[in-house]
Amino acid sequence: MKTLDFAAEALSIIGVSVEGLCGLSFVLSGKVRKLPLVFSFVAYLFVSDAFLVLVVRRSGVWPMLAATSYIGYIFEAMALWELTRLLLRSFGISANVRIWQLISLFCIIGSLAAYLMTNMQSYIEYGSAEQRFLHVDLTVSIFRVLVLIPIVFLLHFDDSEDHVLVNRVTLVFAAYAVCVMLKDILDELVPRLGLPVETYQTNDCVCGYVWVFLLLSLIWHMIHTLPPRSVSSKSRAASG
Repeated sequence: MKTLDFAAEALSIIGVSVEGLCGLSFVLSGKVRKLPLVFSFVAYLFVSDAFLVLVVRRSGVWPMLAATSYIGYIFEAMALWELTRLLLRSFGISANVRIWQLISLFCIIGSLAAYLMTNMQSYIEYGSAEQRFLHVDLTVSIFRVLVLIPIVFLLHFDDSEDHVLVNRVTLVFAAYAVCVMLKDILDELVPRLGLPVETYQTNDCVCGYVWVFLLLSLIWHMIHTLPPRSVSSKSRAASG
């Protein structure tokens, strides 16, 4: 149990640090203008998670945790909308309309499926406010996967710098969405399989460290694409 507590505590610090580095990488690499809403989402994650680590976890204020999560869902939806819009730009107008119709229909069906799949009394041991938050969080988790599945099929794997960045961010979001969905499934199986209570914390830690790894891969990509200072200085000297 002490090992899990240490892993969870380390994850909170590492996660905030990596989110801050990811936002800084967007700024240093000049990617903010290309993906402003994605940058806003990452920046919000850094600010909200830092606030939770410094304030909420010490005082245990549950409404603050729920409020920051709800606002985060809005920023995440805006980031996914931006990625979808950029991916659809490469299609023609007629194909664009058809794809939007398919995605809209998929979103409607997915939202209904997510609501029906989570409309159950699975959190009886929690209070009403906690049950409501966990219900919404699980619904968002299912809906996130259902939305990202068609978006992934829109990826264009070419050498264009813009496409490479959008593809990388989309794959990071999709991989984490699948990871969260698997975590939720395992959490639902814990009481049915008679697994120890520590399994919940283990699942959270594994999913959190996966998010850190995915962000590190995105940071590495943006840093790797930075033009070397020596090359840029030489080019300026030659032009002068």
